[in-house]
Amino acid sequence: MNLRSIRLTTSVAVLSLGQPSAGLPQEPSPIAEVKSILSEASALTPKIEAYQRWAVAANIAAQQTRAGDDEGALTSRTSANASVGGVAYSLAVRGRLEEALQLIAPMPDGQEKAVAYWQLAEGLLEVAKYGDALRVARLISKDPREADRSLDILMQTYSAQWKVGDRLAAAATLSEALGLAQRSPETHPNSFRPLGQSVLVGSRRAAMYERVAHALALAGNRGDALTVVSYISDMASQEQDAEKRNGILGTLAVAQADIGDFAAASRTAEPLKSSYNGVGILQPIAMEQARQGDVAAALATLARAPQESALFALIVMSRTLSDSGNYAGARAAVDRITDPGQRPFALASLAFEQAVKDPAGAKVNVDLAWKLAREARDKVPSYVFQNAVTFVAAARARMGDFAGALEIINGPELLNKAWPLACLVQGMVEAGKKDEALTLARSQDAPLARADALLQIARSLMYQIEAANPKAAAQH
Repeated sequence: MNLRSIRLTTSVAVLSLGQPSAGLPQEPSPIAEVKSILSEASALTPKIEAYQRWAVAANIAAQQTRAGDDEGALTSRTSANASVGGVAYSLAVRGRLEEALQLIAPMPDGQEKAVAYWQLAEGLLEVAKYGDALRVARLISKDPREADRSLDILMQTYSAQWKVGDRLAAAATLSEALGLAQRSPETHPNSFRPLGQSVLVGSRRAAMYERVAHALALAGNRGDALTVVSYISDMASQEQDAEKRNGILGTLAVAQADIGDFAAASRTAEPLKSSYNGVGILQPIAMEQARQGDVAAALATLARAPQESALFALIVMSRTLSDSGNYAGARAAVDRITDPGQRPFALASLAFEQAVKDPAGAKVNVDLAWKLAREARDKVPSYVFQNAVTFVAAARARMGDFAGALEIINGPELLNKAWPLACLVQGMVEAGKKDEALTLARSQDAPLARADALLQIARSLMYQIEAANPKAAAQH
């Protein structure tokens, strides 16, 4: 889950007359302060446990690159053998594509290299460098195992081109995406059939077509989406192996839901329910019904699945609806959750999402989540309780209830305070309380919590600098 961009709230002191008086201490420039805070965070990484160290170091290095501290980024990254993707992303945002490519090129083919290229492409899309993003997508596709990541970048690029009205470029990108899908093997290389068992053999090509259709539908290009769905239907009709055909039909049902043809999706899915254990085939259909605004129908679809298997689907549905701003629909999904541990978690997650746009609703949900979490503490697994408490603290921080968030962060219930603390200091910087945020971050004994909090403060300040003067920020 990503933290939201920060609005400009800090002020820059400006002298109205003359030069600074000799002998008076001078405030560091905003960008110099960011670099200093990131250097402080980087110095903590050797004290962080190894399994967490590399991710923290990678995030710090990415922000150091964004702030123009290449030397610091190299130190942070190499000290923890961290991945280069975040640095590549920051280089792309700052217009340094060739350096990013040179950083990734020597890596051996495989998932790590593909992820680094994918992150680089995400940075290019952020700054609307669509041609360069396509170039990187093609580099990813050179490894056939990573074609799905390449397809993701191609369709993100398509959507951006379509949105800005460049239909010609979008059509060319779509053609490239379809070509990539058509070149992919029909079944996943690792598909197998255990002796005596009937299994669904997934079709990679059909799955790629479905992702294309989904992106087309989201962009509003229903005509081409229908055409791509027909490709999946043709594959199912032509497949002679029953297990493979069922796998393709499952994907077809999802694609039919993507384009809003829920009657067809239900007809396709119904004979497959036993193979997919019910919710496996019904969940994506319900998700699309919810996303397209028919929450009642979505809940009715999930009601056809076993109750125990629908729990996760209801949580995902709530998140999908809250992400789109449909908080009433999200709460309706949460209200179907009866599990005493998962219900407070779902309520707190919803409160976190609605905190900015619907603070009153967020307060109702987070207060209820906190009450229910404490009531269920001794009745549910520890990790379930911790998930709920973590989101309650984070939601309070995002709502601006700094005292309430700190009460939980400093209290005995929360075992891992790093993420809620990062949310809290972010909110404090947003509210103009940078110095208080730094004091709080530096008061933490745990290296991970302290480093993460310092990183978030620096990231928030960097967003403010870029919002105030994007051109100047890019020069650092």
